[in-house]
Amino acid sequence: MKYGKKIFPAIALALCATTFTACAATNQKVTFNEYWLKDADAPPAVAPATVLETLEYEVKFEKASGFGDDYTVDYQNGVYTTKLSLADDEYLYETSLSIDVTYTAGGKSETMSDSIVTWVKFKKGANLQPIASHKELFCHSPESGGSTIETCFSEHNYTVENTYNANGLGGKSVIVNNKTNESREQTFTVEDKYACLDNEQLLFALRGLSQSISSASVSVYAPFSGVVQTINISYDTLQEGKEFTFAQNGVSNTQAINYYPISLKINAQLPGATQTVWIAQTTKTYSNTFRNVILQLETPLSYNLGSLIYTLKSATFI
Repeated sequence: MKYGKKIFPAIALALCATTFTACAATNQKVTFNEYWLKDADAPPAVAPATVLETLEYEVKFEKASGFGDDYTVDYQNGVYTTKLSLADDEYLYETSLSIDVTYTAGGKSETMSDSIVTWVKFKKGANLQPIASHKELFCHSPESGGSTIETCFSEHNYTVENTYNANGLGGKSVIVNNKTNESREQTFTVEDKYACLDNEQLLFALRGLSQSISSASVSVYAPFSGVVQTINISYDTLQEGKEFTFAQNGVSNTQAINYYPISLKINAQLPGATQTVWIAQTTKTYSNTFRNVILQLETPLSYNLGSLIYTLKSATFI
């Protein structure tokens, strides 16, 4: 169990790794269509602060070999919710993840509640230009070399704030360690030939991509490491007829839904694990029944601990 470095909170590495500020790195600007609406061709006029959708996911842990015999980690009772609102031509996208984590070592166990809460504001339009984002992270991280319940994990409590310049081509990121009250401020810039997204809207924005593409790439600024990464987005072949059971606008039903598996992977010598997102196929742009919703998300955890599987259980659409 000597890995040579402290592991950042395993739960924090789910949901598009820790915290990113993402910028499209294709040869041209990426554009997005509002496939999360029933009619992406002619979105309905809505009043200020209208809630467009609320989604709820069950989160389960698929365990892998992990750290061996020194100690074990288990996640239970996971719930992930998202809410999309629109006010004055600005979107507000809010997410909340809560999950219990249990560490067992030396014949003792301890259970804690981990959580990640985020919001991001971005402009309505083809570029989804980010305005600001906020992330609160409270997690417990496995510790290399730990063999007792007192030494096998550590607690992490961070807040991250991103604010963007008026043109969206860069901004400022502030990280606060809430345990020590220490803060770190960094600035970043974006080349104007690329579209820019904040990490907290990244998974959501995948729903707005045309499903006729086979791949794309985005550049990602990671505040915790202070480096820019390239994330490769790859579409697998259309999967047809799989049955999904969830409540849509309060009515529970099992339906056969076609979907595209989309892979997200860091373009690096040591890329780490690949995230997989299942997005419902666009039916008709003017009558899109399932709104390109994320049906399932698989986020592998570090050091072969296992994966968190997010499965859609409830969807409320306008």
